[in-house]
Amino acid sequence: MLNAIRVKFATSQRQRCVIHKMENVLSYVPNKQREQIDPELKGLFYQKSRQQADLAAAAFIEKYQKMYPTAVECLQQDLEACLTFYSFPKEHWKTIRTNNAIERLFGEVKRHSHKMAAAFRNERSCVLLFYAVIRGLKFNKLTMPQTSQAQPDPELLHNT
Repeated sequence: MLNAIRVKFATSQRQRCVIHKMENVLSYVPNKQREQIDPELKGLFYQKSRQQADLAAAAFIEKYQKMYPTAVECLQQDLEACLTFYSFPKEHWKTIRTNNAIERLFGEVKRHSHKMAAAFRNERSCVLLFYAVIRGLKFNKLTMPQTSQAQPDPELLHNT
């Protein structure tokens, strides 16, 4: 999938969810040591600038390379993609650092679709449900440009 995205959207930047990355890294650390390492690991992604994040990452890697080589290797694997958010305005960092908004969206669609699975006669009816769920969601702290009120495609309504 990443290769397909790279081909179709060559100029896009990839942001890896830092919460999932931290969980992955910590899975390679013994349970008793996770409480000590967790704040340091989290600190990598909550620095005031990209330069400070790079310094914190280098210090973390240096400190834990010998003790937890697999955890450090896991961190290094997608570190660049985890720090992409620093290239955007600071007011957007909190929103794009994780994929919570996307997970919430798909969770809501899944919740609604389970109730109505028999109602899907074709792909367009599924798209219409997805549209309806998206229109009904309220994302805290996510602002969308105010344009004219979007209406569903009449063709979609007619064929469901």
